[in-house]
Amino acid sequence: MQDGIQLEQGTLIEVLQNKLAQAAVKEAQLEAAVQQLINEGRSMSDKIMDLETQREKERAREEEATDSAYPIGGGAIDASTG
Repeated sequence: MQDGIQLEQGTLIEVLQNKLAQAAVKEAQLEAAVQQLINEGRSMSDKIMDLETQREKERAREEEATDSAYPIGGGAIDASTG
């Protein structure tokens, strides 16, 4: 009977060791997934910053084009002077 108990304890220990090993694998997988999400987040932040920079450059070009098309006081006909 004691051999049966020992076998059960040995089996239990084996099962627990397997569960611990599985948990360690899952933990490593989760850590890798978190790191991947962090990297993707950084990549997205970089892309957003690039888009914002591009938008600012486009606005500056549009303002420059508008300013050169309609210069202030430069060539506008004044109706009062004829």
